[in-house]
Amino acid sequence: MLPSPAGPAQYPVRPFEDEKGACVMVMELLERGLPALIRDLWIAARPFSLSLALYATWVPLALAVRDQLLPGDPPGIGVLRAILVTLSGLAVQAATNLINDYFESGIKNAPESRRRYRFLGRERGAFEILVFLLALACFGFTALAGLYLVLTVTPALLWIGALGLVGGYGYTGEPVVYKRYGLGAVLSFALLGPLMNYGAWLGVGGAPSWRPVLVALPTSLLIPAMMLANEIRDVERDADLGIRTLTVRIGRGAGQALYDGLLILTFGWAAALVPLGLAPAATLVSWAALPLALRARIRVAGRRRDAIPATNLLHLVFGALYIGGLLW
Repeated sequence: MLPSPAGPAQYPVRPFEDEKGACVMVMELLERGLPALIRDLWIAARPFSLSLALYATWVPLALAVRDQLLPGDPPGIGVLRAILVTLSGLAVQAATNLINDYFESGIKNAPESRRRYRFLGRERGAFEILVFLLALACFGFTALAGLYLVLTVTPALLWIGALGLVGGYGYTGEPVVYKRYGLGAVLSFALLGPLMNYGAWLGVGGAPSWRPVLVALPTSLLIPAMMLANEIRDVERDADLGIRTLTVRIGRGAGQALYDGLLILTFGWAAALVPLGLAPAATLVSWAALPLALRARIRVAGRRRDAIPATNLLHLVFGALYIGGLLW
């Protein structure tokens, strides 16, 4: 997406803000066809990572089903609330991924832009601008769905939703970028873990309680583990680029120890919840994912390219088994 050495003449700059510039951009985007454009946007949203938000909402929802809070009375309203809670979680994480692509990572498989457009004070390609606008649209959907739940369920969701939106944008969005302060793994856990767990529980009419947060903790702990898998692999690159991730700050060895500790806590807390009476014994089926945890640990320690997919697979399988145990 960067200009080639041929010089700026190959990439004429138009102001996006005027009507002509916007029309030219739309025509450029549609040249390859709408299906290709949708596919590229889907890739930019990183669909395989959306399991983080999916499980962050589904664990509390599964607990609500177990406690007969769902489908509710009338059932249609409870189902609508559960759908809105799930879609809101997915939308805010997709928006966070898109913002990360726009500001930091670069957009993989993005079509090359023949022009550059002046957008928010910078020169950007057409697809980059579309990614940013789609991120804002996802944030907007979450805000509207949250407003409905605030008005129909509880005003407490207002501050939860506001924290989620600000935190999602600020992960890599300028001018905040709390990832550069080493807070990426910590705040990803807080936002996609306890905050989203608690919000999902309240969103379907649950009474204020720490129980859904505690029950969801096993899946929540794998969220910072995924962030650390990425940081451990890229620690030298991040250090050279001045990106002060948590692993850059504490060192690769300490980052690996923290990753290992999160895996131990995940399985240990899942087991502890049963004798504490917070989760049914059926949730122990999640221990069947232990071989995947060992596999992921080996790949992260070896800094292999498949370390992140291995940790993602662990989260997918562990979460599915754990939710299945809650619903048993």
